[in-house]
Amino acid sequence: MSFISKDAEIPERNTKEFEQWIKVDSMVTSWILNSISRDIVESFMYTKTSKELWTELENRYGQSNGPMEYRLKRELASLSQARENADIKSSDQLMQFLMGLKDSYDHVRSQILMMEPYPNVSKAFSMVLRIEKQKEVN
Repeated sequence: MSFISKDAEIPERNTKEFEQWIKVDSMVTSWILNSISRDIVESFMYTKTSKELWTELENRYGQSNGPMEYRLKRELASLSQARENADIKSSDQLMQFLMGLKDSYDHVRSQILMMEPYPNVSKAFSMVLRIEKQKEVN
């Protein structure tokens, strides 16, 4: 994704490469816009390139916190793109686990996302299991 992660060279206008670049950049822009909440998407429609759009999003919402990271990773997981890298980091595994939980586990999910550092998946699973056992008792 060099379109958003670094400055991709824009080919010279009126070339085949430029036409191809425009198509791919439009596709990347579309992916990003379709993953943004409808409530705010209109404020990003004016950007000219996917890089500009990504930079604008980063400037507005770039602060790092657990709930935001969870939400963004959940949206990314909904895309049907193949993963380039098979090595999944521990935090990615945790986020995938949390995304798979039913809404009835929102409370424990929130607790886990507020922990610093994040627990490993085994610890998170143990926390969810404890909640499940409490529900069975009640």
